[in-house]
This record gives sequence, structure tokens and C-alpha cells, in this order.
Amino acid sequence: MKLFLLSLLCLSLASLAAAREITPAEADANLEFSDLSYCLERPASVTRFTSLPKHFEPSDAYYDARRRSLFVVSDDGTLGEFSPDGDLRKSWFVQLPYSTAVLAAADPVVAATERDEGEDRRADLEGCTMIPSRKDVVYLGHEFPPAVLEFSLTHGSVQRVFPLAGAIGIDEDVGGIEALTYVPDPAHPDRGFFFAGRQSDARIFVFQAPIEMSEAQRPKKGDPVPVVPLTYLGAFDPPGPGEDLAALTVVNTQLFAIFDKPQRVVEISLLDPRLVSIMSPPESGTVLTTTRAADLSVDKPTIANTPMRGIEAFAAMRHSIDELVLFLGLDVNKKKTRELYRYDCME
Repeated sequence: MKLFLLSLLCLSLASLAAAREITPAEADANLEFSDLSYCLERPASVTRFTSLPKHFEPSDAYYDARRRSLFVVSDDGTLGEFSPDGDLRKSWFVQLPYSTAVLAAADPVVAATERDEGEDRRADLEGCTMIPSRKDVVYLGHEFPPAVLEFSLTHGSVQRVFPLAGAIGIDEDVGGIEALTYVPDPAHPDRGFFFAGRQSDARIFVFQAPIEMSEAQRPKKGDPVPVVPLTYLGAFDPPGPGEDLAALTVVNTQLFAIFDKPQRVVEISLLDPRLVSIMSPPESGTVLTTTRAADLSVDKPTIANTPMRGIEAFAAMRHSIDELVLFLGLDVNKKKTRELYRYDCME
């Protein structure tokens, strides 16, 4: 645990030391919470994207600095790639390789090998993230039954399925995944962690991310898509409203949790020893017999207000060292509002 904490701290200090020489592709490694709060309250300009596909309902977003692309998912199963200026570059319709019955099974790995007669294959996407070292892959959060889908941009299809129902559950009254983000692990750069957030009680579940798939392991046309369990490490309750969690995003050693109806953004330090303890993976060759838990809900949160209700997608980008850009996706059911905005801010 101490090694992991030291690695994260060194990563943070290195980012700060390089702040004066920061490039647009690396700039998101230096974001003060006060800058984010100011941008939400007093943007220099606000631009609405006009290229959303028909019936597109923004439910999560991730900005990829390498491609200079904003990836946004819709709960109708669409993944869209946009330019930072709002042009739709490409879209994919994501389908589940198995029915939702397989994802909800007590043993999804076994269920996937049996006859699958389910017909519901539309992916209900509520999460979107990437692992920076994997250029071709977007990881998608499937709301219910909860699962992570590994989607290849090159092949345009799901390459692996990671069921999460064993940890998160399949109680429809509680719900499944509403938010998904990737947290790097400097001590194990080939892995890292997935944080999957539940909407109803805002609980955040921590899983060890999978090792990268080799080209030889990639399923060929007609082959069954691998179903792979993830190592569940534990869960924590974040500070803040405690309900209606809508999105999660990571910048450097900061985790930002966005709450919809309460209209709040909460900052959480990934250097918090309680989280570091959860994110300590088991030693090689050993099995984690007990999961860890932490209650951060009692902490006094660092909070910023969001400008409107219905924010389901959230991503940040630095256009330059003095310019911060935020992307906000709205999905307000009662008003039937489905919109995507870009906030430009000068510091």
C-alpha cells in the first residue's frame, strides 16, 4: 500500500513540475478544482453540439487527447466520436454479443457457453472510458445487468465482456452502472482500476482492470466473444449528496463525481489512504478472500455547483495552458432534453 501511495504521489509531483511546459495533449494532468468550479459558473462561451445522431441521449463522455476526440455514449446503444468543435466524426451501434440473461447469470462464463436464446442485444450504455496505453479500445459501461464491454474502434465490435453483477448485484430497484472511469496504477501500468458508480446510492465499486488483449487472443469472425470476470477489490461511498450519481472522471490524482439532481461536482483525492487500501491488488498467485470498504460520505466534501440538472456526461480538456474546456451532456427525461455542450473558459 505504501508503495502504491508513493507512486501516485511521485506521479502527481512530476505533473506539477512539468506544468510550465505542458502541451495540449498532456494538459489535463494539471487541473485545479477551483478552475473547474469557475468554468462551470462563468464560462467565456458556451457552444451546443448540433451533430448528435437522431435519438442520441448523452449518458457519459471521455476526451481522448491522443486522437483529439470526444467519445460519447447514448443509452440507445450508440457510441459517437466527435471533434472538440462538435463535428460528428463517426458513430457505432453497439450490440451485446450475448443476451442480458447471460450477464445476469450466477456464472456468466458458463452461461455464455450454453445455448443463448435471449433476443435483447441492444446495449444500454451509461459509461465510457479509455485506458491511455490502449489506442484502439473504448470501455463501455452497460447499465443493467451491470457489465463492462471492451469495444474495438478498428473492428467496430465488442471484443470482451466483463460481467459485474456478482459484485454490484441485479436488484432493479437499486440499479446497475451509471458511471465508469479508469484509474491508472503507476506501480502496474499494464493494469490499473475501473471505478463503476451506481446511481441510486452513489456507491462506487473498484475492480482491477484487465490485461490488454493480444492480437492472437482477439476473437475471429464467428468465434464466441470471451466473457472474463474482473477481480473485485471493494467499494466506497463518496462524500457529497449520496444519491443520483451520474458521472465519474479522473484527472491526475483527482476523482470528480458528478451528481445529477443535486447539481453538484465533488472532488475526491485518489491519494486518500482509505482508497489506496482498496486499490491495493492481491499479490500475484493469491486470491482476494475479502473485499474492502470505505465510507467517505462522512467527510466534508469539496463541492462545485453544476449549471443545470440532467448532466449525465462530463469530460475535461485543456485547449492551452490558460484555457480549460468542459464537455457537458444533458439527458433530462421529463423535458426530453438531449443535448451536448462545450464550455470554454479563460483562466
